[in-house]
Amino acid sequence: MRLSDFYQEVWVVCPKCSQMAIATVDFEKKSARLVCRHCGHSQQKSTMMDQKGSLQVAANIYFNASPWLAADFKGQHLFACNAAHLEYLEKYIAAELRENKDRQFFTMLEKLPKWMQSAKNREALLKQIALLKKKIPII
Repeated sequence: MRLSDFYQEVWVVCPKCSQMAIATVDFEKKSARLVCRHCGHSQQKSTMMDQKGSLQVAANIYFNASPWLAADFKGQHLFACNAAHLEYLEKYIAAELRENKDRQFFTMLEKLPKWMQSAKNREALLKQIALLKKKIPII
């Protein structure tokens, strides 16, 4: 998987109430939307950056919104786009043996920073991920 596989739905901090909102992007329709279920705040934007086309980035970028699942880790920025992304990171970090089986070059995992790949940070990262998992809403 690539990081861009998680771009279409990003859980963000609502700019109005600071609760969890969801930013989505539809690259085909060239539009992005942010909706907060807590306060009802809603925004919609075009993803067209100029006459030449649209920019395909994470949904939160269009609204300059911070990821909901984010934390400081020893001065580094740990974040996940949504629950599926957090679970994917958790499985990789928890793995004692990290095989390249079924992964293509330049996947998200090959591009993770060294501090996330380091075995010496495994336990502390998993604790931080457990805290982030508590922010996942029960739906």
